[in-house]
Amino acid sequence: MNPSKIILSLFACAALSACETELDSSMLTYKPRLVINSLMTTDQAVWASVNSNIPLADSLGPAPIENATVILFDQVGNQYPMPFNFGQGRYEAPILPKPGEHYEVVANYANFPQATGNTTLPSTVKIVPSTWVDNTGVDADGFPTGTLSLKIVDDKQERNYYNISLYRYDDFIAQWFIISPDFQDKELESQSISTPDGGFVISDALFNGAVKTFNFTTPFASKGQQYKYMISVQSMNEDYYLYIQSLDQYTQQSGLFTEPVSVFSNIEGGLGICAGASVLKDTIR
Repeated sequence: MNPSKIILSLFACAALSACETELDSSMLTYKPRLVINSLMTTDQAVWASVNSNIPLADSLGPAPIENATVILFDQVGNQYPMPFNFGQGRYEAPILPKPGEHYEVVANYANFPQATGNTTLPSTVKIVPSTWVDNTGVDADGFPTGTLSLKIVDDKQERNYYNISLYRYDDFIAQWFIISPDFQDKELESQSISTPDGGFVISDALFNGAVKTFNFTTPFASKGQQYKYMISVQSMNEDYYLYIQSLDQYTQQSGLFTEPVSVFSNIEGGLGICAGASVLKDTIR
């Protein structure tokens, strides 16, 4: 999923989906603005995509702006020019963001108003070492299944948000594969938000301040094959969570005959999202 295209399409089209309302697009004033998308994580260099919003009558999606001036500022005022990476279609800075630190992305282009995104990455989540136990149950065909367990030590002093992904390593082709979470706790599952890449997002509303165990059922392994699992836990800041939540609400609720759902935006002078997460990965053999 390309976050830039989703945000632009949703901001351009949301006004058209009001319940039983005919909207004359000629009555709306189009104000050109830059759209920044920068989702920072501690396991990759800072990146940002820059586009522009589009008029309601425009049926074509926006193309990346390739010659904007984009600068990253860290919390002590260091500046990092972000050149455009043509292979990735986005701007990149040569630094890894750090947990607990603040960053600002500033974009300027042509006659557009300057657009600015600010975010502070949360602290890295605390976990108890994860475990995997085989032969804890059987599937619908009677084959044995296992249980993959993750324990998060949640901080009681603040609201926390987590993006969790499960992976299995295939020794034959030497590659990690994401696996869909099969929750054993259905209440937790009902409170989670699925992500397009196969993970899920959840807040600590059900377990604030507790050591919370997530148990997942793992499928039957091929005969003679030893599985290796990895759990990736991103501690997200609130803006990141609100962005993911708004995308999910738009997907689930928006339509021609429903009230419009706005995609969360926190860009000053423009549109889009600037948010961050601190990543912790735990491998279980």
